[in-house]
Amino acid sequence: MRKPRSKERLQAELKSAKQRNKELRRVAFAWSNDDSGTLQPTRPWKCGVRVAPPTMLSAEELTLLYWCASSYYSGLGEIVDAGCFLGGSTVALASGLRDNLKVAGKERRIHSFDRFLVDHDTKQGFFQDSPLKVGDSFLSAYEHNIEKHRSHVEIYAGDIRSAAWNAPIEILFLDVIKNQASTMSS
Repeated sequence: MRKPRSKERLQAELKSAKQRNKELRRVAFAWSNDDSGTLQPTRPWKCGVRVAPPTMLSAEELTLLYWCASSYYSGLGEIVDAGCFLGGSTVALASGLRDNLKVAGKERRIHSFDRFLVDHDTKQGFFQDSPLKVGDSFLSAYEHNIEKHRSHVEIYAGDIRSAAWNAPIEILFLDVIKNQASTMSS
């Protein structure tokens, strides 16, 4: 029987994983070997690795999103992906939704929110080799990255604080709250 990893070792492994992610500006995620774009639902760490859409999320976070949509989600509410950036979280959620056998109606169940605008940090970290400038939209890159899952996703471009909502939410993934100013109305 293997000895559990210590908290310090887990933190060191997470730090190492985040550093690799930052250096590559992409997260490796388990995909099937047949190039169909299907995320593997079991033991993704033992499957073949393919680069997913560029993301700031760790492989563990992507795996959790996949699990939430594939195993937890019942279809009684909507899935909100707030701060979807280039589609890493959206692809993980959509892949899980696709593989969820409990839910029949899967069209437009994921509601993805982002401003889809290049800022100084994303220009340096993700778009330095791109002709996009600070303030330009990267919505077309997001749409390209989620293309295989587009039927599951409703896209909302703009400030989430101005969005109206009146439906039940079953999964809420918030990756837009970056500072206190983000949570306050103008």
